[in-house]
Amino acid sequence: MATKLATVIANETGQGLTMKMGDRNCFARIASVRDGGEYTMRLCMDWTYQEFVLEADGDPGRKLVVNSDDCCDYERITVKESDGVYAVHRVPRKTFCETEESDIAFDQHTAAAKKEGFWRRFFGQLKRLFWH
Repeated sequence: MATKLATVIANETGQGLTMKMGDRNCFARIASVRDGGEYTMRLCMDWTYQEFVLEADGDPGRKLVVNSDDCCDYERITVKESDGVYAVHRVPRKTFCETEESDIAFDQHTAAAKKEGFWRRFFGQLKRLFWH
């Protein structure tokens, strides 16, 4: 089962934003984010690289590009406007790699315990069959 991540896109620009998804020059509209609003994107870690364009409503020349790598690295992306230019504030994910490593270590420990239990039962049955 693939790991899915949620990334919140927050709009603090003072105007609405239209979010489009695609790659290079081919984009499809996926959401509108009103001023002060948020949009939660849910991405699968196995998906291919995608770009997300945030355009100002009524001014398609003002754009900001966020990509799927940003969504993997950051749990929250806040778009602000400063002197007519978009500024982005990113909040990194909380120890995603450490959490993943601890899950792997736990899974390995659990697998080792299951394996040990399997072999203990297996040799116990062999012992009962041949030595009793």
